[in-house]
Amino acid sequence: MTKIAGLLLLALLVPADSETQAAEPAIEDLVNALQEKYLELFDVSATFSHRVTGGFLTVSETERGLMQIKRPGKWRFEYIEPESKLFISNGEQIYAYFPEEQQVITGSINENAGASNPAAFLAGSGNIVQDFTATYAESAARPDTVWTIKLVPKTNLSEYEWLELTIDRDSLAIVKLSTIDFQGAVSTFVFSALKNNQNLPDRLFNFEIPSNADVITNDSFGLR
Repeated sequence: MTKIAGLLLLALLVPADSETQAAEPAIEDLVNALQEKYLELFDVSATFSHRVTGGFLTVSETERGLMQIKRPGKWRFEYIEPESKLFISNGEQIYAYFPEEQQVITGSINENAGASNPAAFLAGSGNIVQDFTATYAESAARPDTVWTIKLVPKTNLSEYEWLELTIDRDSLAIVKLSTIDFQGAVSTFVFSALKNNQNLPDRLFNFEIPSNADVITNDSFGLR
């Protein structure tokens, strides 16, 4: 709210070539293709669901909302249900707004942090080829319509231990992104209704702190 630099926003978000990739490509070829797709993206929007399991929290409710991202570094995750909240960055500051609590948490972005959280990854912070060690994920059986890759950050500034992307084989779109933090919590975003390169206005990524809100400064927080 890596941090695939925007992920494969890279592919979150781009339709791929029409030719279906039937065989599992070498992992190096796949991440290079994703990086190339990512470079074609200027902005993206999508609906999402978000759920956290494990760690200190056994399981969370499934939350839903709207994601908007604009490279470089701008992102907005607006949670709509079950309750309203907003995580937003203008590329320099991060704000988390909780209307029911009338509270805002704000912090500055470490320019050296790269894709330290899922939002930063999707917003183009870093390079998937250079900043991660990539392997195919070893996990339960998945549909043969997707590939799942595991990305381990090479920097120690990341807020997660590793990141996992589920990628549609035909379109190279990222349909799911999961991170595991150092306490074992798994944060999973599932994306749908993707729209790319809509020329999103910068004003979407500006935030004015409400006059009635309590403000907390914390430079170590982010979208998880």
